[in-house]
Amino acid sequence: MREVGEKAPTVLTLEVSLPDPLKVTPSELEWKKDKTPAAKDVQISALPGVEIVEAESTLPFFEIKTRKIHEGAWMVSILPKTSDSPATALLRVRFSGDASGAVSIPLRIR
Repeated sequence: MREVGEKAPTVLTLEVSLPDPLKVTPSELEWKKDKTPAAKDVQISALPGVEIVEAESTLPFFEIKTRKIHEGAWMVSILPKTSDSPATALLRVRFSGDASGAVSIPLRIR
């Protein structure tokens, strides 16, 4: 209970919107087991001041090729060397600059 003349506390709300340093499209890739695998592409867009350092797979039989399209945009092509058996891996994309870290997307053969 408040005393006479006591002011009610002021509630302040802070809303923060932090943009993702990278936008990765699509967010996952899948190939059919026992089908001849074709390369699939992942497009990566970065905020100004952010650069891709490395793109790699957590399993060595996914072949990864990265190319810069223009400033702030990259294309990563992923090709399984085989699709004889089910597998799950991650494509890890490390970045640095004004923001640093890594994003991962699932790679699956089902």
